[in-house]
Amino acid sequence: MINIDIEQNRQIETVRFGGEEFKIDFSDAKQKQYTAAYEKMRRKITVGQKEYTELEEKDETTGDELAQKAVQMLEIVKNGNIEFLDLLFGKGAGQRIYAKCGRSTDYLSDKVEELATALSAKRNSEHENKLNAIKHKYVKH
Repeated sequence: MINIDIEQNRQIETVRFGGEEFKIDFSDAKQKQYTAAYEKMRRKITVGQKEYTELEEKDETTGDELAQKAVQMLEIVKNGNIEFLDLLFGKGAGQRIYAKCGRSTDYLSDKVEELATALSAKRNSEHENKLNAIKHKYVKH
């Protein structure tokens, strides 16, 4: 007989980030929210970059206008990362982590990217290990 157990709350991942411990829900509904938030932020950045390039190509564009657009882009990235962290970890977490990052959008972006990469790598590794364990459990050697 094959007996397969189902673990409760398997979709929850515990993460220590910026000295705080958080639980991330990877249920389908939450993953849809994460993906939508990420795509919304990515779209804003893409549009902003296009607008910057268009401004840059115009001969009449001043340095002040380009600087203003660059600052606007920085705000889009910062706010997008903060909103994403709030979605993952709960309201207010994004601002706390931004403050811990010295109020640096570049550093915050690096840490959010590191978080995403680490989560993906860990989940992929766990999946691979589980598949190997299943093979060893059901296939005789």
